[in-house]
Amino acid sequence: MVKTARGTNKLDAIQAERSRLEERLLQLAEEEKAAREAQADAGREAFLEALGKVKIPGMTRSQARQLARLVSDRGAEAVLEKFVE
Repeated sequence: MVKTARGTNKLDAIQAERSRLEERLLQLAEEEKAAREAQADAGREAFLEALGKVKIPGMTRSQARQLARLVSDRGAEAVLEKFVE
């Protein structure tokens, strides 16, 4: 059965809508990635500000990285639970 012009117009409209929606999904994926990156680094400013207000005894770069990694991997709350009474 041959498609009529009306059926072709409908198909064209569906394809155009699909293309528009796919473009929107790509845009949303980019926005989500940016939001996740911002959320993952949201505590940096507060942490650096707090570090500037306290005296910190000497430590190696390795120790500093390990402390930072602990906070990054487990979260500040989990790290604090281990050391704060």
